[in-house]
Formats: sequence, C-alpha cells, structure tokens
Amino acid sequence: MEAFETCQVDYLLAQHELIAHQRSAFAQEIQSKAMLPALSLYLDNWPDNPELESLSEDEKALLREWGGPYMEKLSAFHARTETLRAATHEQLLKALQALGEQAGREFLKLRGPIDQRLAAAVNSASQLRKDKLDGIGLVDGLLETEGRFAKGFYKTSGLEPRVLSEDLRRCYLYRSGGLCLSPDEKARLGFVELEVNDEGR
Repeated sequence: MEAFETCQVDYLLAQHELIAHQRSAFAQEIQSKAMLPALSLYLDNWPDNPELESLSEDEKALLREWGGPYMEKLSAFHARTETLRAATHEQLLKALQALGEQAGREFLKLRGPIDQRLAAAVNSASQLRKDKLDGIGLVDGLLETEGRFAKGFYKTSGLEPRVLSEDLRRCYLYRSGGLCLSPDEKARLGFVELEVNDEGR
C-alpha cells in the first residue's frame, strides 16, 4: 500500500472514532441539554440561591451526590473529544505530507513546461484530497514551505522553493512576451519539448 493510502486509512479511522464519540448517547444528552437544569442547580448550590429554597435537605444532598460524578463524566467527555480531534488533525497532516510526496513524484514524471507540470500535479493532489480525505479540494500553497503538503512535495521533487518561485515567474513572463529565454533556459523550463510538439502538429 502506498504511503498516502496508508495515511488515508489512518485518518478515516481517526475521524470515524471522533464521529462515534460525538454521536454517543452521552453526547446526545449534552446536546439536548436535558440535564442542564439539574446541572445548573448543582453548580449554583449555595444557601441563598432562590431556586434552591423549594428543595428539601434530602433533595439537596441527592443533587450534590449526583452532581460530582456527572461533572467528572462531563469533563472526561470533553477531554476525550479534544484528544480525538487532535489525533484526527494529526492524521490529516500526515496524509497531506504523504500526498505532497506523491505529488512531487508525479511532477517528476510529467513532461512539458514546469508551470504546467506543477499545476497538473497540484490539481491531481487537490482532487485526491477532496475525494479521499476531508472533502476540501485544496492543498496548502507550495510557496508556504511550512505546510505539510509543501514539505512532502519538496522532499520528493528535489525542488527549492525560491528557485521554483523564480522559475514560475519566468514562465509567466515568457508566455506573456515579457521575457526572452535562451535555448538552454527554454529546455530547462520545459518549453523546448512543448514547442517541438506544437511544430509537429
């Protein structure tokens, strides 16, 4: 199994565990706020609270007896929620890095101008993220080198961010007629192959 596919499975499992936790019976009870009146009474359990005047001492004792364990359960639920969210997010980041590595390898296999190869590799990765991960059809920008996708991409492509940025600028200027490239530069940026193919049509 490819690295991305492995990370994808790990992310989906983490996401499934988080969703199951958020849909548990206790989670539904919290969302329904069914226990909120009793919880409010417990939290406001002091002698001069008007709402407590109608309660007997036995009822107050039962409220205190119930409230402590319920608060512990509530705190544990929220702590578990944060743990699962963090784990899911970390698995997503790992998947994005693996996706970046895959995009870097794909970029090296493609032919033609560097800007078109880059666009094709990034578009393919964006579609994979949308279809196979979290439904978001974007990956982080390659010029933001701290992003996990970018780190993975540069790791396997061997490109340098500053060099890539300059090459993309030169491609744009060349296409818009604002820059003349030497034959060597055309070859390095992938335009020679493109122009040869155009002449052969």
